[in-house]
Amino acid sequence: MERLALVTGANGFVGRFLTGHLRASGWNLRSSVLPGTAEDESAFGCDISDDAQVEALVQWAGPVTHVFHLAAVTFIPSSQAYPARTMDINLNGTIRLAETVRKLTPGARFL
Repeated sequence: MERLALVTGANGFVGRFLTGHLRASGWNLRSSVLPGTAEDESAFGCDISDDAQVEALVQWAGPVTHVFHLAAVTFIPSSQAYPARTMDINLNGTIRLAETVRKLTPGARFL
């Protein structure tokens, strides 16, 4: 069985290690990064707080078997300075992505 994963937050600290490990283990990957930071066609710039962008991301990724959701605000000073934005990304973004994956690729495992 081919394993095709979508990794959100792929250019973050943990995302870089996870994508490297998955590639070395033979996985096919689709990566989501912050808008404007995609380095090649295997990465999709997506603002996880935007419904339309999340839907476009999941459609672009195609029939993934796994989703590794790492996109989040992790810098404490930023989260304290912008708590509503942090909640929209960390909580609502996770819900938004999970619901979109469930709708478009219902068999995918979500972590």
